[in-house]
Formats: sequence, structure tokens, C-alpha cells
Amino acid sequence: MAPTLTTWVKTVRERLSRKGQLDKILDSFKKCMTDEERVACLYNIEDVHEVLNVKETYKAKDEDEAKDLRIQGNLAFQKKDYDAALKLYSDCIINAPSKGSTELALALGNRSAVLYHLHNYVLCLQDIRQAFKHSYPDHLQYKLYERRGKACYALRLKEEAICAFNDSLNVLDKTQLDQKKVATLKSDLMKQLEKCNKIVPGGKFKNVRDYNHNHTQIPEFKESRSSHIPCMVNSLVMKSTDGHGRGLYATRDIEVGEVLIIEKPFTSVTLREYNLTHCHHCCNKVYCPLPCDQCSGVVFCSEECLDTAMKSYHYAECKYHDLIQRSELGMAHLALRMVLKVGQKFLREYQKKAEEKMSDPLLLGCNENGVYDSDDYHSVYNLVNHTDDRSCPDLFRRALGAVFLVKCIEKSEFFAAAEGAEDSDVDEESVYVGGHILRHTQMLPCNAHEVSELLYKTYSVEMSEPVEIGSAIYSTLSLINHSCDPSVVRHLYGNQCVVRAIRNISKGEEIFDNYGVLYPVTSKQMRQEKLVAQYYFTCNCYACVSNWPMYNKIRREDPVLKCKKCKIGRVRIPADNHTTRAICSDCREVMDITPDLLHLSKSEQFFQGSMDKVLKGEDRDAALPFLVDHLKLIDTLLFRPWKDYNDCQEAIKQCYGSMGNCHVVEEPDEDDEELMMGQRRNLRPT
Repeated sequence: MAPTLTTWVKTVRERLSRKGQLDKILDSFKKCMTDEERVACLYNIEDVHEVLNVKETYKAKDEDEAKDLRIQGNLAFQKKDYDAALKLYSDCIINAPSKGSTELALALGNRSAVLYHLHNYVLCLQDIRQAFKHSYPDHLQYKLYERRGKACYALRLKEEAICAFNDSLNVLDKTQLDQKKVATLKSDLMKQLEKCNKIVPGGKFKNVRDYNHNHTQIPEFKESRSSHIPCMVNSLVMKSTDGHGRGLYATRDIEVGEVLIIEKPFTSVTLREYNLTHCHHCCNKVYCPLPCDQCSGVVFCSEECLDTAMKSYHYAECKYHDLIQRSELGMAHLALRMVLKVGQKFLREYQKKAEEKMSDPLLLGCNENGVYDSDDYHSVYNLVNHTDDRSCPDLFRRALGAVFLVKCIEKSEFFAAAEGAEDSDVDEESVYVGGHILRHTQMLPCNAHEVSELLYKTYSVEMSEPVEIGSAIYSTLSLINHSCDPSVVRHLYGNQCVVRAIRNISKGEEIFDNYGVLYPVTSKQMRQEKLVAQYYFTCNCYACVSNWPMYNKIRREDPVLKCKKCKIGRVRIPADNHTTRAICSDCREVMDITPDLLHLSKSEQFFQGSMDKVLKGEDRDAALPFLVDHLKLIDTLLFRPWKDYNDCQEAIKQCYGSMGNCHVVEEPDEDDEELMMGQRRNLRPT
């Protein structure tokens, strides 16, 4: 079993205790005023370095394994079992050495043939590019050029197709075929070129990411973007209030279903169990993986993600990636990724900016143009971290984790800027970077968001549930405050987060997200305890203040209407059912609620039909508008809590969830089979 941070903390304390140094060091640690000082306090202890014995730990390439996988893939391809061939060639590509071997190039070429037969021409072209990049054998190149031409022809890329077929003609002299076969190939290629002349121009290359994921097209805003915070709509603004801090507020009435924020994370990480199924950079589920050149432990969905990751962070963590993930560091891996992304040189130059004092909270984290940019390190650096609320043991543990991570990257090119300096200067660089990592490990538990994927169970849709596949830091999402009855809902497309309204939001109202504790499924006591422990605040949202019941105790009968005159009074159906003479509890206005009840009854019929479609997995796109309209209506007419409201919300979330990251499961496991025995008709709140 690999050592973990918990083990290291225990071992370090025991060693220092045996030497009689523990109390002295802890006293020095308590006196540290900055994160950099805390890291320096532990970094300068010899026992810490002896305990944190960092060694390269990663799955190396294996040519023999790759060759065996490619041969198996060839057999599957010959049998036209394209799904099996795709999997075997992909496993070969992940394990094949990038240098000194032809296995990678051959497997990429072979997989491009599978993709062509599966009519996935965009990914086919990517594999052909990669095969050439990795020195595909000269005598076989004519095949790849011809396949490129056919794929471009299918995509209506006239000039590219003509160029590819001509390239195939030009390399025929390198083949090891007899003259008769070469003559036949030339004749076929000439016929292909003639066909290309009939292509109507207009085709264009398509983004590989659009074909290598498990979600629909990312939605677009229906209004202009905010000039202050570009990843959100112009109808939201940031405000700051005493005792409540910063938050986002509506400048107009917002309705259920509106897209309010589309944010890319500053950076993200995938969980260990998803390293070979999801893109290491953008968290998309990968249909056709591209490998790291050095290790066999991670995959990428596109050349863009591969190149970006290798240049910005994976070059430094590659050989320690497995060790880092096994060390149970919590959010610390994401903290490391944050500093790797910006680089050591940037961090050193950033020091002066970090020390600037900002009197206006609305400009905190903004760039020099006053823009709050999600991709700007300044925006994530200034998120709240609650250092003053943390105990000494908590900070000690986090500081030790920061030292470990710094040691993992000390031998990489990350510290190249400090090469040639004295040892003390190199140590100073390590401590400075470690201070940034420590700061982020305190900030992330309060601000990071999970990257999730809907596990869509076709055999029992109501049992579908989101699963965590990674974590990410979004500076704009971090501005949204919590409610146990949130007004917005998040869904992930890869690691991009789309925020939609999940109930009507009035002009001037603050929008609220949920920090993992919803009132229908978690008791008030448990909600309060978790929020205090992790986020350091006591929740006073309306659901908590009003002691709203959990789902099983929410009423479904006897709706309570909102008074249209005073807006705050409750209007109940009279005991004698004379709905023409209902009375407001506050203003005592007598009113006819019959039209509203009829409207509600008619809408409920459409709601029930749409709900049935969602539960059966049938035509969710058609059901969604009816669900949204029903939720808008009952949000306008009725006081909550109301069970149909919760059910409608969950059905809408399910529809949106299936549009985002979504993994379809056809067969139940043992646990699900037991749960299905007592399944309920409603969807489970998430």
C-alpha cells in the first residue's frame, strides 16, 4: 500500500517527538504568519525530507504489451468486430512507446481504419495526423493518404481530399508491392480524384472535441455577456453586502431554464479511477484516446488537450502522477495543478500584485481592466481561504502536503528559472511555490466544485444519479452563495459548467447555488453541521429559517396560493370548496381562485404526461418545455414547499443532466437490483 499524507503526518510527528523536537517545532509553526513561512518551517526539517521520500511512480510504456494488443486488434478488425478492434487499438496506443518503436504509429493507422468504417471521419483524420507525426512506415504511407482523401471526401472537403489523393500517388514508389498492384492503385486513385471534382465547396474541418465526448452541444447565451464578468449574462451583477460578502444578483426577472453562466475552469483534475476513460485536461469521456508520450497512466481527447496539458502541467507531474493520486491529498492535487499552469516565472513576478490591497471588494481578483476573468490566476488567488479559522493540526497537515508536492516537481523543468542558482536560492523558490500551494489547499475546500457525469440507468431512470469524476476551480461559480433551496443548478459539459435557473428569480434577488446539502434530502441539523465544518457559516436560508420538511413529509394536497393583491398573504381553498370566495390570510381580500386552480389542473395533466416520459426515458426533449412551463406556473401561483414542485424540478434536472456529461448504463448491478425492489415513482433530488 502506498504511503499517504495521514501516514506521513503521523511519522513526522513521531520522529520529532522521539528527538524531543516536536513541541519546539510546533511552537515555531504556530508563530508563522504566512503560508510561505509555514512551508519553510517544515521544508527546513531534515526528518521531513527523509519521510517524504519522493520517487518516480508511473506506468511506463511497454512495447511487447502494445504489440500483443495490436495483433489482437487486427484479428478483431478482420472479423469486422469494430468495437472490439477500437478498444484493442486504443489500449495499444496508450501503452506503445512514442520513440524507438513503430507500434504507436501502426496502431494509430489501424485505428484510423476502424474509425473510417464507423463513419467517424473527424477522429479518423486526427489518428492519421498522429500516425504521420509518430513516423508511420514509408512503405505503408500510401494507405493513410488514401484514407485521408476518402475521409475528407466524406466531409465535403474538396481541396483537402484532392491533396490527399495526390499525396498517395506521390508515395506509391515507396511501396513494397509488385507493379501490377501499384498500377491498380494508381487507377483507383485517379478515379477518386475525378470524383473530388464534383464536390460542392463548403465543407470545413470540425473540432475533434465535438466527436470525442458524451454530451450534447454546449448551450449558448440568449443575451449579451457581462462586461465585468464575461462568463455570465449581462442580467447578473456582482454586489457585496456587510456580513454576507460578494454575491450575484439579477437585474431583471429571470425564468426557469435560462442559461446564466457558462464557465471554463481555471484548471481541473480527474479522479484516479477515471484516468483512462476521461480526458486528463478537459474531463470529457474519451471515445478515442490519445496518449501521453511518457506514461501510460492518462489519456487525452484531442491534440489540443494533449499539447496544452504537456506544455502547462503534465510535463512536470507525469512521472509522479500516480504517486500523487495514491497519497490521498484531497484538494492538494488541484492546488498543484493551479501553480503548474501559470509557471514558476509567473508566480515570482506575481508576488508584488498579490500583496496589493484592494479596498473595493467588487474589484478584488479583477485584472487591470477591471474584468473578473475566470482564466486569470488573480481571480482564483483572491478567493476566501479561512486561514484564521483553521486549527494548527489542520495547517500542519496541509503544509506537509505542500512540501510533498513541491518535492515531486523539484526535478522537473518547472524550476528551470532557478537553475544555476545557489542551493539556498533553489530552496527559496521551492518554499515560495509551496506557499502558493498551501494557500490553495485552504481555499479549495470552500470554493472548488466537483466535475460530475450523470449515470443514466435505462432500466430504471429514477435511479439515475450523478457521479463525481473530478474536481475543478471556477472563480465565478465561487461567487454564488449557498441556499438549501437553490435557485440555480449546475451541469457539466466536459469540465465546462453551465448554470441555469431552476426556479423563477425576481429582479434584485440574489441567485443561490447549493453546497451539497438540499433541504428535501438532508435534515436541517445535518445541513448546518456540514456547512459550519466545511464552509464556516451558519445557514439562514428561507428553507432553514422556516424549517421546511424533508421530501417524504412535504404536502401534495390542498395547495396554498399566493395573494395577487398583497403578494405575501396565503390563500387557501375554503373548507366549503366555494373557490369564488377565498380569503387572503394577510390583507383579508376576498377573491375568486377558480381560474388559477383550473389553470393549475390543466398544467398538471401535461406535467404528469411529461414526467412519465422522463421516467421511461422517452423523448426528453419534447417533455422538457412542458416541465419548465409547469414549474414557472406553480412558482408563480403557489406557496412552497409543495411536492409536485420538487418532482418537477428533479425531472428538469434529469433532462438537463442528460444533455451534459452522461454515461448510459444498460444493465443493473447487484446493488441496483435490490434498490429496484422498492423503487419510488419520483426522481431522487441531487
